[in-house]
Amino acid sequence: MKALKILKSLFAVRFYTAAQDYVSSNATVIANSGATAALINQVGSTRFNNVVAQMYLPYSDTTSGEINIPIIHCRNTPVGDAVYANLPIGSIAIQAEITSTAITDLQLWIKGGSGASDWRKILASSESTSATAYTAAKSLVNIRGTNSGTGDFRAVYGKIVLSGAGGSGEALRGYASTTAAASACRGAHLTAEVGTAGSVSGCAYGATIQLTTVTGLTLSDGIVAALELVSDLTSAVTGMTKASFIRFSELQSNKMPFLFEITTASGGCIGATTGGTLAGTLKIDHNGTTKYIQMYSAAS
Repeated sequence: MKALKILKSLFAVRFYTAAQDYVSSNATVIANSGATAALINQVGSTRFNNVVAQMYLPYSDTTSGEINIPIIHCRNTPVGDAVYANLPIGSIAIQAEITSTAITDLQLWIKGGSGASDWRKILASSESTSATAYTAAKSLVNIRGTNSGTGDFRAVYGKIVLSGAGGSGEALRGYASTTAAASACRGAHLTAEVGTAGSVSGCAYGATIQLTTVTGLTLSDGIVAALELVSDLTSAVTGMTKASFIRFSELQSNKMPFLFEITTASGGCIGATTGGTLAGTLKIDHNGTTKYIQMYSAAS
């Protein structure tokens, strides 16, 4: 209820029972009959069909009065459509793709520029239809915030509860794919920065991955890990001589003094100090040179 009140205080939306012609930037709307008396403060000389609603922003323009943006519906993509080229920035297009008489896909667009092609797809109901940034170096979703308080603050919090037997899922899922000669491709990129005049009295981690149990844990196959690294390489992959599960990089002149820090006491994953029979090695690449870490079959 509180969220609804906040939305109502930010925006006022007028919906129409039939599609209208958007004419004026001060909320004047005329019916499809084509009356011309209301053609005041229009955006250029273009009338925009298929307006189903207008959203009124909580401020006014000194020249045209109350600012509003239209919400239109269309069957085809609005990108490149000259009819909608002069719609105000922030206009919303609901595209319903229709095959025969059935809606097969629903896509949501927002206008991010003044040109006919400056439409940005922000939602698609079909997983086969991707949302796309309308220009380079843009984010499909951009969330930024500032916390001036003393409590925990999160830009995004995702949680799922699997209550069905045999279910599975992820609270967060990232998937990056390249179909061209890209310079870099990452499924996720996490950064923690201690900025100018900033300090941290507790900890500073680029990422925290935690495995938690509440009332006990029972698994049929015994696979439990706080972190799983998976390789899924086909037989056609080439140029993999330097591929590895983990890569350590240092970008500045200041160097990390340790590769790992282990705070667990003896027991658990910390074994005895004397190795037994040499049973294998771990292969690593150290500054372009292949080296090996010894492994023992027992310790005492």
